[in-house]
Amino acid sequence: MSYSRESIWDETFPLLRLNGDGARTFLHGQTTSDILSRQEGDVFASCWLNAIGRVQALLEIRLTSVGADVVVLGGDMNGVINGFGRVIFPADKFSLEPLSSIRRIQIISEDSSERFKKVIWIHPSDPIPLKLQNLAKVGMLDRQLWSIDNGFPMGGGEINCKYTPFELGLSDLVCLNKGCYLGQETIAKLVKVGHVR
Repeated sequence: MSYSRESIWDETFPLLRLNGDGARTFLHGQTTSDILSRQEGDVFASCWLNAIGRVQALLEIRLTSVGADVVVLGGDMNGVINGFGRVIFPADKFSLEPLSSIRRIQIISEDSSERFKKVIWIHPSDPIPLKLQNLAKVGMLDRQLWSIDNGFPMGGGEINCKYTPFELGLSDLVCLNKGCYLGQETIAKLVKVGHVR
């Protein structure tokens, strides 16, 4: 299939809510994105790594006035919940709320630099926004082909804690100018060496 700006991916995902003032700081220290520079309402992708710099999950995050919402695009939501739960301290000033759902709509195209952009989240029962109502929805097979063509690892099977963001083509989701985060030491070494598999 040839993708154009006339195609949309429309799917409902489990949503993890981090409720409290400390959610941004926590995510800043857990993910590869510079969360502290983001604005409320921003929806953006990030990687959650393990201690040796391997990708545990591909996340999409939306900052809110009371914390942050997280969707797992690639990887395992239960693994994220358990992993976050192991490192939350009372001083972090936020809590993990029970899972809910969010409807994620993305305009897709062949431009791989756009693969994590042009995304909106709406409540599952809300109608599709008027500006998107006439756009064609891609089916599951075409969406899978698009994800392969554009380097968008999805689901639980494609993220398995064996590869760094660079090996998965996710280097654009790694901020090299932020402070410490989980897996940062390995990432810094890889950048210094300048060579990955």
